[in-house]
Amino acid sequence: MFTLIEKLLSSIYKLKFLIKVGLGNLKDIGYQEGKNMPATEPLCNVIGLKPHNLSREEFIVLEIELFVSVCEELKEILKTHYKDYFRFMKFNEEMEKVMLEDNFIRFVINDILLTEEYSLQGIAHYTQTTEDVIEDVASGLNPAPSLPLSRRIIDLHRSVRPNLYREIMKKITTEYLMSG
Repeated sequence: MFTLIEKLLSSIYKLKFLIKVGLGNLKDIGYQEGKNMPATEPLCNVIGLKPHNLSREEFIVLEIELFVSVCEELKEILKTHYKDYFRFMKFNEEMEKVMLEDNFIRFVINDILLTEEYSLQGIAHYTQTTEDVIEDVASGLNPAPSLPLSRRIIDLHRSVRPNLYREIMKKITTEYLMSG
C-alpha cells in the first residue's frame, strides 16, 4: 500500500505532465503564489508533513488532493441531504451521481444563501465576479463554472459553515492516517 508521500510523488509526476501538455498556468486552477489553502497546513501537521519542506509542486498536489477530497465529502453530505428528493424522483445511483456532479456548486451556493450570511450580491463580491454569473450558477443555467470561481465559492462556504468543514477535515485526516 502506498504511503501518502508515495502518493504525492506519483501525483507530482502527473501534475508535471499536465503542465507540460497544456495545463500551463497554475493560476488557471486557482493557485496563487505564496497563498496556501488554509486547511492544508493543519492537515500537514496532523499527518506528519512539514509544509515548508515541500516543493512548490508537492504543495500544489497536496492542495489539489485536499480540494478534491473535500469536494467528494461535500457531495456525500449533499447526497444525504437530497436523498428524499432522489427517492421521489426514482433516481438510481448513477442518476444521483450525475445530478450531484452537474449541480454541485449550485447546491453549495444555495447552502450559503440558506445561512443568510451572504446574498447573491455578497457572494458575487466575495468571489470577484458579477452577480449575473452567480445567479446563473445558482439557478442551474451555468452548471460548470470555472475552477477558480468554484474554489472561491467553496472557500466562502467554508467560512460560513466552519463546523461542517472541521468534520470533513477530521474524516479526511482519519482516512489518510488509516491508509498509510
